[in-house]
Amino acid sequence: MKKFTIFLLIVMLVGAFAITGCGNDAPADDNAGDAAVTVEPGLVDAAFEAANNAVFPNGGPLGTIEDDAIAQDMFGLNMEWVKDYVIAMPMMNVHADTFIGVEAQEANVADVEAALNAYRDQIIADREAFPYLPDHLPKAQESQVVTIGNYVFFVSMADTSEAGEDGLNDLVKADTEKAVAAINEALGQ
Repeated sequence: MKKFTIFLLIVMLVGAFAITGCGNDAPADDNAGDAAVTVEPGLVDAAFEAANNAVFPNGGPLGTIEDDAIAQDMFGLNMEWVKDYVIAMPMMNVHADTFIGVEAQEANVADVEAALNAYRDQIIADREAFPYLPDHLPKAQESQVVTIGNYVFFVSMADTSEAGEDGLNDLVKADTEKAVAAINEALGQ
């Protein structure tokens, strides 16, 4: 137990330093060209519910967190960039699922997208460095940052509760696509 606690503290420290000290010069997501799309305001909650129900129809491990400090410190979201947001994460560290939905200020869509891409890059690096739970790395690798109008989403969701290691990547990819399709539908796309 002591080794696990030390490991957890090290992972948290590495993650905190990396998130606060890293930038992202990576190109924007393939959906970045959708910035001219007009989408009704106030739909981040509906997008989360749709994605969560698509992947976890019987309920899942995600609980929502409403804490601006976590949004800024953990995910790099400056609250001046944000009109509304939903962060949904597992309440237990044995799940790697995460949903972040942000309705960005019109002038800050690229900033939000860059912050969520930097978070994605960091969790992939973390999961590659510490591959202790078999479904964490595929969930990180198959995660997506999706931009629709002034909405930006980070999606890393898959129901791997009954999955074996064979076909795990395909299952994670399929569930991530289900979540993205549900988000598009919730936003009328």
